Amino acid sequence: MHPTLVISQKEDLDVGADRKVRFGDFRDPFVWKQDGTWFQLVGSGVQTSSGTDLGGTAFLYTSTNLTDWTYAGR
Repeated sequence: MHPTLVISQKEDLDVGADRKVRFGDFRDPFVWKQDGTWFQLVGSGVQTSSGTDLGGTAFLYTSTNLTDWTYAGR
C-alpha cells in the first residue's frame, strides 16, 4: 500500500546469455519474510535476443525495508 511504485520491470535484467526479458510481461508478485529479509517473486517471460519466446520464469528480488528491492536472479 505504498503511495509510489517500489519495483518495476527493467529491460536489462540478467536472464542468461543471448536472452532478454519479455518486456511488458511482469505480474503476480508474491512477497514473504525469512530470517529478517524480504523476498519477492515476480512472474515474467524470457526471449532469445532475437525475440523468440522461451517461456515463463520468476524473478527473485530481496529487500530489508519493503521499498528498496535488489534483483537476485531468476
